[in-house]
Amino acid sequence: MQYTYGLVFIFQKKVKTASDFLIAGRNLPLPILAATIAATSFGGGCLVGGVQWGAERGLWVGMYSTIGAALACFINAFFAGKLRSLSCDITPADYIETRYGHSVFLRAYQSLVTPISILAIMGSQLISFGSVSTAFGIPYDIAVIIGVIVIIIYTYTSGMWGVAVSAFIQLAICIVFLPIVAYISLKLVGDNPLLMLQSMVKEPFFPGNKSISDFMYTVLPLVLGSIFSYESFLRYQCADNAKNAVKSSVIAGFILLFLAFPIGIIGAIGGSLFPNISSVQVLPQMISTTLPPLISVLFLAAILAAIMSTADSLMTSMSAIISRDIYNKLLHPNIEFNDLKNTLKYSQIASALTAIIGAIIALKFDSLLELLFWPAPLCTGVIFAPFVIGLCWKGATKKGAIYAVIVSVILALLNMIGILTVFDRILVPIIGGSITIFIVSKFSKKD
Repeated sequence: MQYTYGLVFIFQKKVKTASDFLIAGRNLPLPILAATIAATSFGGGCLVGGVQWGAERGLWVGMYSTIGAALACFINAFFAGKLRSLSCDITPADYIETRYGHSVFLRAYQSLVTPISILAIMGSQLISFGSVSTAFGIPYDIAVIIGVIVIIIYTYTSGMWGVAVSAFIQLAICIVFLPIVAYISLKLVGDNPLLMLQSMVKEPFFPGNKSISDFMYTVLPLVLGSIFSYESFLRYQCADNAKNAVKSSVIAGFILLFLAFPIGIIGAIGGSLFPNISSVQVLPQMISTTLPPLISVLFLAAILAAIMSTADSLMTSMSAIISRDIYNKLLHPNIEFNDLKNTLKYSQIASALTAIIGAIIALKFDSLLELLFWPAPLCTGVIFAPFVIGLCWKGATKKGAIYAVIVSVILALLNMIGILTVFDRILVPIIGGSITIFIVSKFSKKD
């Protein structure tokens, strides 16, 4: 971890304002920007969660989350340039205000509900951290607590520069070593790795009765929600221009697609080699089995650092919600963000609380991807219509957006409690909200 703290020490000098802390002065180089976009989803959800599902259900199922993250990057590329060109915006709620005009209801809903999703994902990252740490002989609970303490200290001084540069290095290590672990894994179960891989690839993409629902449950929130997630939006604002925002999203998508196969292979083979251990323990077990001791320790440490990078990006998102959306735009809307006192202090407090609550979640739950996507209907399902429809259709109005949120919330809650289960839980509020914003906008004047 020392190199990470060294990077933090170097780049903290670039953080002079709260906006520098959140969006790195809109000046991240293209390779670093692409890496941090990919790393946002990669650390716990794709890597540890993907290996877990691969061990339980096979190659393709283990790749679902990483494929979903890659697809999200490719789709986001169509919007990233336009979102970056809005130079006055920092958060997704800023875009909503730019698009529809000031609305306390729309900003308040996004500012109050999005933290639910952030806390759930934060919890999942700490679950990953604790699970991988057991490979070093550290008890799960103690590892989670240590991880939280380290992340809090790290995030206080890093800003987006430190987060992004450390993510670049950690992702590079994973790009090198994950294929090596996958290749050696194939050799452990057969003399011809290529033949073994061909056999695994021939398995059905949806191998079981629940596979389609698992795929939808995993991929839809990533694809439909990442367009307006704080993690993605903040990173597009870090680009020095709109073209690089687009390029970085495309590059991140290819990086994730490249990593999807090793993740699925490691999970599937690990599940067959170690059927008597917990699926969340398969990744550290496979690494320690396939790599020399020193390299395996270094690689496990890099994975832990990558998980921490994902976690601190979530803390940065929460900082943006507290400092920009609530403290600035809701409580002090007439003062410029960088002129407002104590924004950085409140951001740091929000970051620390995010980590602490995430630790509580991690100590109470042991299911990773289910936890990761549980709040999606209230976030992805509800925000989709005002954000994406508003981005694509000039006719959308503020009244249409407000009514779309209200209808989507009702549909999301009905689906989550089991009353309305016609089809996918994300699509129910998305379709309802999209129809509502179209109808209401057609019959209301644009503000």
